[in-house]
Amino acid sequence: MTDGSGNWKHSNVYAAGKLLATYDANGAHYNLNDWLGTKRVQVSTSGTVDKTCWSQPFGDNLNCLGPVADDDNLHFTSKQRDTETGNDYFDARYYASSVGRFMSPDWSAKEETNPDGTYDPNGAVNKQAQQVEDHTKELQKQQ
Repeated sequence: MTDGSGNWKHSNVYAAGKLLATYDANGAHYNLNDWLGTKRVQVSTSGTVDKTCWSQPFGDNLNCLGPVADDDNLHFTSKQRDTETGNDYFDARYYASSVGRFMSPDWSAKEETNPDGTYDPNGAVNKQAQQVEDHTKELQKQQ
């Protein structure tokens, strides 16, 4: 990660898709997370506590206290926080921890299985089939 001028601030080390450590000018720092994946304690390589972190329910207002600056932008459940909006990126949609809500509907709620047994992740095929059926019925009425 760099600052606005392009100067290196720190690098993140990942293992199995999870943030394991952050390496900066002061060395490596290891994150100790809660059961949701939110950082609660950061320790140095010697085991000294660098900082402790806490937040309100649903991930709002993550605060860290300690001598080492909180440079990473991973917050609630270790999701990346957008610095412009303050929302956390959950792969398919954004979560606003300030209100405890996602900012858009769950796209996966539209998933359907088609009559022929195939999988339709957006539910589009069933809608098209229904439109064709409705149009066919309308044509039959006109005849």
